[in-house]
Amino acid sequence: MKGWTDIFRSAEDLLVADSPRNPLYPDLLPQSGYTTAGRQVLAASVRSFVFGGNGSWNDVYLPDKRIKEEFEELTDELYEAVVSGMVSAVNCGMEG
Repeated sequence: MKGWTDIFRSAEDLLVADSPRNPLYPDLLPQSGYTTAGRQVLAASVRSFVFGGNGSWNDVYLPDKRIKEEFEELTDELYEAVVSGMVSAVNCGMEG
């Protein structure tokens, strides 16, 4: 799980970065018109989007049923938090 820790720590760092850079899609927002806070939340949310694809968050085998259920519940919460962060950043992070 260390790899996931590193990803989420780098997302956490983006939340306080003076000039946050969206690590995967740097042109997702225009160069102007958004606050630093909006850019921070968007960059952290994009970095935290670990779903889908080979080797992704969802590509985990958990043989213990109880642990698997807990993992699925936490996955739902994580997905909701990440997507909500993206929507909030785009809708509320505008300068003005």
